[in-house]
Amino acid sequence: MCIVFAPLARICGQTPLVDSLRRMAYVAPSASPQRLNTLLQLFEQRNSLHPDSLMHYIGQAVPLAKQLGNDAALKQTALFRCYALMGRGKTDSAIAVADAQMAVLEKLTVHRELFVRFAILRSRLFIRQNKHRDATNFAFRAIALADTLQLPAMQMQSRNAMGLAHMEVGNNREAINWFLKGIGFSPRGDTLAFYEVLCANLSSCYNNIGSFDSAFYFAKTAKALAVSRQNLSTQANILNIEADIFLNLKQPAKAEANLAQALGIRQRIGDLNFLLSDMAQLALLYAQTGKTPQG
Repeated sequence: MCIVFAPLARICGQTPLVDSLRRMAYVAPSASPQRLNTLLQLFEQRNSLHPDSLMHYIGQAVPLAKQLGNDAALKQTALFRCYALMGRGKTDSAIAVADAQMAVLEKLTVHRELFVRFAILRSRLFIRQNKHRDATNFAFRAIALADTLQLPAMQMQSRNAMGLAHMEVGNNREAINWFLKGIGFSPRGDTLAFYEVLCANLSSCYNNIGSFDSAFYFAKTAKALAVSRQNLSTQANILNIEADIFLNLKQPAKAEANLAQALGIRQRIGDLNFLLSDMAQLALLYAQTGKTPQG
C-alpha cells in the first residue's frame, strides 16, 4: 500500500500525541490490524487535527477496514467522517452520513455504544440547524441508551449534549444542571475527555449568569485537563471563555491576549466553525479599544 501524505503544514507539529500516533501508523505494516487500530486512535484526537488531515487519514482507513473485513471500524470511521465534514463547515453532508449510519445501527443489537455516539453527534447537528427540540430529543435518546448500557463516558457525553441544547437557547441554569449531572460521574481514564468539556461548558454558563468566580474555577479545571490531554480545540474554547469573562470584568488587555492565543490555535487546527467568529470577536475588541489598524 502506498502511503501519501497530506500537506506538511497540516500533518506535523500539532501535539506530541498526534505526531506519535502518526509515526506509529506510518511504521505499522500497511495491511495490518495494528495500523487500522492506530488510525482509529488518531481519529479520537480529532479536536487537535485539521479536518483536511483527519479526512486524509479516513481515506486510508476505509480501504484498510474493508480489506480486513472490519465492519465495526468502517462504522467508526463514518462517525469521524462526520466530524471532519463539520470541521469543514459541511453540515448537510455530515447529516447525510450520520442519518445513513443511524438507520443501519438502529436495527442492530451490536454496536450500541456507536449508536449512542451518533445520537450525540446528531443532537449537535440539530443545534447547528437551529432545531433545538430535535436536539433535545436525540440527547434524551442518547442518555437513555447510555444509562441502559452503563457506559460512564457516554453517560457524561450525552448529558453534555443535553446541556448544550439548553445553553444554545439561553437556558443557562437548566444547562448547568445537566453539565453538573455529567461531572457527577467519576473522572478517570476514558471519561477525562468529557469531564474536560463539561467543565468548559460550565464555565461558559456561569459566565453568562454573572457567577464569575465559578466561571474561573471551571475554566481553570478544564484548561489544566485540556493541556495535559493535548486537546487543542478545548484549549482554544477555554481561552475564548476566559476572554469573555475578562471583558465582563472590564479587563480588555487580558481578553485581547486570550483571543489572540485562541485564534492562533484555531488556525493550526483549521477549525472553520470558530475561526471566523474568533477573528470577528478579536477585530471588534480592537475597534472598541481604539486599535483600528489591528482590527
